[in-house]
Amino acid sequence: TPDCSYIVPTTDLPEGDPSTVIFAVSHNYDYDKALNAAASQIPYGTNGFVVVHKGGDAALFKEGQAIAGGWADPITFQTQVGIKCKEDGTCDPENGPTQNDPASTLKFN
Repeated sequence: TPDCSYIVPTTDLPEGDPSTVIFAVSHNYDYDKALNAAASQIPYGTNGFVVVHKGGDAALFKEGQAIAGGWADPITFQTQVGIKCKEDGTCDPENGPTQNDPASTLKFN
């Protein structure tokens, strides 16, 4: 029997959601909020943050990229940082990111 104790539990992300939907973020990032306003400064403080998408890719971003205003436009923010979707499958509208994470967003240190 294989040891599965290292497997990360997944949240329910509907199959129809785009691959850029946010699956997990570093603990110091709250969606579309400045890093210095995050609920936690662990592990990276305001040095940057990490996002893992539903599609399996992960990216490291700088402090200024934490909010849509740090990008050329909100669509670029949603394309690069990711799209926020709720547990019921509703996602932020294109070109309209809203602040804070859904309850099911996995946070890691």
